[in-house]
Amino acid sequence: PDADAASAATAAAAEGAQSGGRSTAVVAVLAHVNHGKTTLLDALLGTRSADFEPGSITQSVRPSILDVPLTVCGGTSSDAPGGASVYGGASVSLALLDTPGHEAFGGMRAAASGCADVA
Repeated sequence: PDADAASAATAAAAEGAQSGGRSTAVVAVLAHVNHGKTTLLDALLGTRSADFEPGSITQSVRPSILDVPLTVCGGTSSDAPGGASVYGGASVSLALLDTPGHEAFGGMRAAASGCADVA
């Protein structure tokens, strides 16, 4: 099932690129157990999934999509009214893969990192 989650995120990214849209980068978040991977993603996504993990340890690969406004990357112009985005409010999407850190889940991490653009 976890390889399926990673594959689904990769397929969604490819579908965006094929439909003429911007390609969605797939980012696998990898680190040892209890280093804050899920907590970091919760902060970015506005979720609280870490609160519901058994024993506070991620048990599976969990895909999420994060839309990042291009203004976050410095795309503003002081010449535009109100400092509006040079890109007209455009954003880029990132497919984020939260991975378990415990060594027992090494296969899941390998599957996620194998399909990621960035790990």
